[in-house]
Amino acid sequence: MPCLQATADKPAGWTVISPKKLKKQLKAGGVIRSRLAVAGNLVLGPEVDAPLVLHNSCIQGSLRANGTTFSGVVDLTNTEIEQGAAFRDADFGRTVVLTGTIFDGPARFDSSEFQGVALAPSAQFRQGAVFSDASFDALADFTGSLFSPTAPSQFVSTQFDGPARFTSFFLGPVGFQDASFSDGADFHAAQFLNLAKFNGAESAGDIDAQTATFSHPVSFSHSGFAGTADFTDAVFDDTLNLEEASIHMLNLDAHVLPSRIFLAGTGIDALQMNPLAVSRIQLPPGSRSQEEKERSTTANQGSATTPGRCHTRICLYGLVESEARQNNDLATANEAHILRWGAERGSWPPVASQVNWALGWEVGGYLVSPLHPATAILTLFVIGILLRTVGRVLGRSSLARSLVPKQSRKVHRPIGVWQAIKRASEAFYQINPGSSSPLFRAESALYKVLIAVLLINIEAVSPSIRDLVEGIL
Repeated sequence: MPCLQATADKPAGWTVISPKKLKKQLKAGGVIRSRLAVAGNLVLGPEVDAPLVLHNSCIQGSLRANGTTFSGVVDLTNTEIEQGAAFRDADFGRTVVLTGTIFDGPARFDSSEFQGVALAPSAQFRQGAVFSDASFDALADFTGSLFSPTAPSQFVSTQFDGPARFTSFFLGPVGFQDASFSDGADFHAAQFLNLAKFNGAESAGDIDAQTATFSHPVSFSHSGFAGTADFTDAVFDDTLNLEEASIHMLNLDAHVLPSRIFLAGTGIDALQMNPLAVSRIQLPPGSRSQEEKERSTTANQGSATTPGRCHTRICLYGLVESEARQNNDLATANEAHILRWGAERGSWPPVASQVNWALGWEVGGYLVSPLHPATAILTLFVIGILLRTVGRVLGRSSLARSLVPKQSRKVHRPIGVWQAIKRASEAFYQINPGSSSPLFRAESALYKVLIAVLLINIEAVSPSIRDLVEGIL
């Protein structure tokens, strides 16, 4: 430890000073020193009018300044405090600099007030840091700071009136519950390697969590963000809780998506989301009965997709679909559309549910999945060929007489495959089958219906195709 080396070995350039002597110098006009070793616990009185500047120094003991009012600058750049620091209810009237400061023991700044800029880039809080109920009137910069892996770091009910920068390393649990960010907060590339809680936090500006890493569950329940909550390219190794939150704009186009996303009661004005995230939205406990009520309400009011606060799976999917479509995010909107219809279908009577699944999804793709009607068209084409190439039994039947040309009916053997393909193709492309058999006309009409459904599906997934179709029609 630098402090031990300074007091025991007295290396060149270091000055050893007692806490009592340092306090006298502080009263006499301030301390501006470098490579100073304070041999013991430093306890400051209620008033410190002069600047306290210790660069590349160390305190072999604790630093206690509970309730102290600092009228001058406090600068502990690259200084190590071996047994913790206590600044509870302290009032910092000017700039505080903790750049590279090492707190070997607990660091307590709860209920303190920072009236000037607070700079703590690359600081190390090895046994936890408590800034709960503190207030920052200007910039609070914790860029590159390292927070304890064993003790929690607390910013509960902390008020940030200026910009807040937390591109930091949170190795242990961290809590920003009920914190207030008047100018937004920068968590860009922050590393949350343990539980992170932002429950009840409020922000008047943007919350930038782009490329941040959340290795454990993270919760923003009951929080309120008037700006954008941006998780672009973020990494979530566990769950994301946004229940009862109010967010103006949510960007969840994450690099690694949460395993589960809780959105019950969430109010979102605008949304951008990775399409794969839609299926990870969690069904709130006990919401099945609520869904039944919602369906009856929907039948009377007309829609379940009105943006607002949702407590059921159908409403959540509808909210995501509505917001994604407004932002022209068709992939996300279509995924939510499919899941919403699947949730609706789950409570239908068995027969109606099966019909919905067979025709609505497997054939129609819920009008947002072109692969389904395309597959249905191909299947119909193959079936038409097979029926036209059947053997003697079908050759005698009325079905075969409707599908097989007259010249082939007399011979009780399969017609040529090429002839069957030709006849099936005629049913596909003929606009007016004319005097053909009723079954042939029905086959042709079914092709037209499936083609129309296919075009609608293509229109739903491709803006350019949609514009082209609208131009043609």
